[in-house]
Amino acid sequence: MVMPRRLLLVGALLLLLGCEPGLTAVGASHIVSIGCPSGKWLDVAGACIRAEAAFTAPGATTYWVDQDHPQADDANPGTQALPWRTISRATTVLQPGDAVLVRAGVYRETVTPRIGGTGPEQRITYAAYPGDTVIVTGANLAHDGWIREGRGWRRTWTGPRLPSYHGEDDPHFRRELLVAAGQVLQPVYQKEALRPGSFFAEGPDEAPTALVARLLDEAEPSVDVMLE
Repeated sequence: MVMPRRLLLVGALLLLLGCEPGLTAVGASHIVSIGCPSGKWLDVAGACIRAEAAFTAPGATTYWVDQDHPQADDANPGTQALPWRTISRATTVLQPGDAVLVRAGVYRETVTPRIGGTGPEQRITYAAYPGDTVIVTGANLAHDGWIREGRGWRRTWTGPRLPSYHGEDDPHFRRELLVAAGQVLQPVYQKEALRPGSFFAEGPDEAPTALVARLLDEAEPSVDVMLE
């Protein structure tokens, strides 16, 4: 079976690393509690309990995110019947002890928890609904806008400004990232150095203007191309 080619440019990060003590980030993929059916989690006593009870402290609130729900909207109260569309909406509401259960889907956003919990019994939990596959990514589709330029392909940068990072040994390094068919393309810092499987970012470090890429197989970007 031939898998579609995917081209990705990472322009945002999931900020669940480095959370405050007491905040639990659960599930950026398929989460299953062994021996329990979908929607349930194995507790310390070995019983399968509902996800709401497993992740939410007594007396606290369980919220729901389900971007595929026909009534999903960030203006909703975040209930199972009227869920939010984005995980980021939860960051503005959750308090210690609360949990948000995220239903299946690819969520293209940056999630920055606003606060953490206050202790082991009052965590703030972001959890994939047991049995669902949840992916959080800064990716954006980019199946169009590519123009042939020499032996490569050029696309205008449509992402945000990118702060430059400064290190002691490497005063500047950029954070654009291009992935094709699951393979990370190698950045080059001169357009003349482009070769198959590499890309070049035009413009200032903090405000790129375009990307020029050569895919590994010298293929033409098309509808099966994705920008992350």
